[in-house]
Amino acid sequence: MKKIPGIMATVAGIVILVMNLILKIKLNASVSVIGGGDGPTSIFIAGKIGDAPATFGIILGAVLLVLGIFMLVRKK
Repeated sequence: MKKIPGIMATVAGIVILVMNLILKIKLNASVSVIGGGDGPTSIFIAGKIGDAPATFGIILGAVLLVLGIFMLVRKK
């Protein structure tokens, strides 16, 4: 009964960390090439602006994961 907050924090940390890692990978994987045979070619990279929420989520997930593990391991 005393370890339930530690388990919940660990599970929440894992879920948040994984979701934001996937989001960060998807945001950085958007590349478009526009061009033709007779004109200039442009390369557009999307996902660099607004990258802070994914980074914040990764940090939050890691902190929750470490906190949850600490709560599970420590002895009173």
